[in-house]
Amino acid sequence: MTVDVHYDGAVLVPDAPVDLPVGQPLQADIRPLERKVPYSELSVAERLRRLELAAGRIKDVTISGRMSRQDNFYEEREPEVGG
Repeated sequence: MTVDVHYDGAVLVPDAPVDLPVGQPLQADIRPLERKVPYSELSVAERLRRLELAAGRIKDVTISGRMSRQDNFYEEREPEVGG
């Protein structure tokens, strides 16, 4: 069972009701949760940092001559399969 909790300064408090008997011995693995921040709320610096990380993972991208013609950038079509 995984339970989200918060620390109130004295004890860990579940964020939602937990169906456990009172006094039940338990073992806990405590680790902080990453707060999911909507992309629109990120700073410009954080957006650029993420863009640089993503760009570093892009390898060997090539665009064929036919695909690179300007008119192809504005037409809607099904993607080519197999290059």
